Amino acid sequence: MTEGERKELIKKAFEAKQKLQEELEATKKEVKKKEEEVSRLQKEVAGGLLLMEGEKEALEGKEVKYFDLYPERSYKEGSAAQTHFRLAEYQFYRLLYTGMTKTNLVKVEYVLNPDLVHHFRECRESLKKKHGEEFSYPVLAFHGTMETNIKPICETGFKIPGDNGHAHRTDTGWYGKGVYFSEYPAYSMGYIQGATQLLLCQVLPGKAYQCTKLIHGHSLMKGYDSHVSPCKKELVIFNKYHILPQYIVHYQPNAGEFKYTSPPSATSAACNTTKGKKGKGKKKGGKLTIDELTDTEMLKTKHDQAVAMPSSSTLDGYNIQFTGTFQNTQAGMTALVKSWRNNRN
Repeated sequence: MTEGERKELIKKAFEAKQKLQEELEATKKEVKKKEEEVSRLQKEVAGGLLLMEGEKEALEGKEVKYFDLYPERSYKEGSAAQTHFRLAEYQFYRLLYTGMTKTNLVKVEYVLNPDLVHHFRECRESLKKKHGEEFSYPVLAFHGTMETNIKPICETGFKIPGDNGHAHRTDTGWYGKGVYFSEYPAYSMGYIQGATQLLLCQVLPGKAYQCTKLIHGHSLMKGYDSHVSPCKKELVIFNKYHILPQYIVHYQPNAGEFKYTSPPSATSAACNTTKGKKGKGKKKGGKLTIDELTDTEMLKTKHDQAVAMPSSSTLDGYNIQFTGTFQNTQAGMTALVKSWRNNRN
């Protein structure tokens, strides 16, 4: 290599380093901007200044309510529905890996469980008295689980591994025997391959123990309130009342340009109780229309009805092939067919 070639190589390496540094700084600024927006929206929600219609009355009752939220083109200043949706949206996209940006957030369900809200607020005050205000602030973090588990969790709260024989589904609890959360949605998606829903919860880390290695199934470290993985991307919570399920995030792969979809009713946010909605059903002897086939609420209802049906020999001897949009994970759909086959009367 000549002296001129060596100098040219050094020059190109320096330019490449400068470019990477500029890209890194731009990324840092973008992340900081999103973090500030999440913080602002979270303060609006936590401050109780913005309430959904019927939320105040719901907090005084005992019934769990769900508010359906959708992306809207128009900006409505002071809209509680938009604020909740944007908070979940910002948190979802803020730390989504670059390779996963072709994922659309299509719907958010704002969950309101008066009993869990009450316990969560009590725990927050307790942490404030125990460690000081800085340790009482909640973190918004995702939890991945089978979609059939999401509503039960919203109704009764999380089960901590070890309580009443409850165990970890995927491993022994690498960083402790608790419930795992992450601010990075991709981490939580890793637990639910093929699913399209995530839980976004407020969690109270309190004083967190920083793990430096695997501590399989270890109980909560003395003097601490939670554990953090060595990479700081996983948070382990050991008290069910330190967790408040707040949003059910519905997402799907982006097949093309994003398009706004109209909410199912005239209002942008519908309030549903735990009683749920009745499906439209299918006319006797008729076929499902295109509208019915694209009605996700109705399809979800029919899926739940199928899961609840008694086993039979209807599918005995048949090969089953799935196609289209699933209402459950691949494993869940396979298990459903197996239950029809193997547990028949």
